[in-house]
Amino acid sequence: MNLISIVTLLGGLALFLYGVTLMGDGLGKVAGDKLQLVLYKLTSNPLKGILLGAGITALIQSSTAASVMVIGFVNAGLMVFKQAVSVILGAVFCGIVFYAVNAVVHFGFMSAHLDPVTVALLNTVFRIVTVVVLTPMIGLLEKIVCTLIKDEPVPETPGGLLEERFLEHPVLAIEQSRIALNTMAERSRKDLMLAFEMTHDYSDAMYDKVRGIEKEVDNYEDNLSTYLVKIATKELTSDQNEEVYRFLHAITDLEEISDYAMDIAKRTREIHARGLSLRSDVQESMRVMEAALTEIVDTAIKALIDHDMEAARRVEPLEENIVVLCREMKQQYMDNVRNEDISVDEGFVLHDLIDYYERISMHCSSIAVALIELDLEALGVRNYTVSLRQRRDAIFKDRVEEYRNKYNFDDIDDVEEHTLNRQ
Repeated sequence: MNLISIVTLLGGLALFLYGVTLMGDGLGKVAGDKLQLVLYKLTSNPLKGILLGAGITALIQSSTAASVMVIGFVNAGLMVFKQAVSVILGAVFCGIVFYAVNAVVHFGFMSAHLDPVTVALLNTVFRIVTVVVLTPMIGLLEKIVCTLIKDEPVPETPGGLLEERFLEHPVLAIEQSRIALNTMAERSRKDLMLAFEMTHDYSDAMYDKVRGIEKEVDNYEDNLSTYLVKIATKELTSDQNEEVYRFLHAITDLEEISDYAMDIAKRTREIHARGLSLRSDVQESMRVMEAALTEIVDTAIKALIDHDMEAARRVEPLEENIVVLCREMKQQYMDNVRNEDISVDEGFVLHDLIDYYERISMHCSSIAVALIELDLEALGVRNYTVSLRQRRDAIFKDRVEEYRNKYNFDDIDDVEEHTLNRQ
């Protein structure tokens, strides 16, 4: 190899690297946040990355070209090393399979001289045969890959999602915040369901679970609120600003719901420690209340996660009924104490439990009302709650009546009077 050949080789390599740099810069300017978000979702675990690399290679029939594309993505800051490795592994996977089979079978055409057309045809047939052979083995391949490359577990804290590098790309940062918020909502719900279960079947193990989840939700609240404040300092669109506000509002309510689940667990442990035995009619009324609370929590979380306005509008009528019943139950327990139907200790513990139930329903209402007010803001409707209660429209009244019948709540007039008092 003479000097000219060396210079030519180095010059070609320099042009290649310069081209990759230009491609990366171009991708970053043209696609930006949206492409980074798509790539993140497609390579969120090693198996997805491997399948993406194999798919691109099968489509363009060149693992080299696929690898060059990945280099461009990494250079543009659209992918990180961990994502790139899995995609490149997928890109070379088909070639590895072919040469491994050839080492055993020894294809005769491998030593033959082929023209360009035959090479292209052979490459096409090879890709098709590879796909046909490997498709029925997807389940086995998944198990092998998951064994060799351990996937990251679903994080118990949002630290793995809320990375600082995402802050330079608000679309991606908000998407990660949404994932963390959805996880926080599900954890809050699980915490509350465990607390409800404890009121009828106490165990120390279940109490520890409730306390553990409550700490997780607190951690989500701390990390997520800090992260959202950082996002808010960036240059955002009006839609992005609304989304950040919605998230900030919701995490406070979700954290409070988890806190009340912990309070319910503490009161239940107190009942167990004192050897108190709740009467069957008291337990039955609490089961009805817990069923209604389960529905309102599920409805509020569905509205939050899916941005479902129809679900959001169903929360307030149910909350009206729950608050009325809670206040009547608290009054009834105090009357029972005065009549010596139940002990003073039992009466005050039950009073506290029902008070927690009432506040949980109010936080669900807060989540739903915030969603609706943001949705109606563009239409010029202000203070949705006051407007709604002043109008008392037929749809709202029908829903109040629907829930009253479903859970055998007291007379609808009590709900109406309660609504007027809250105004």
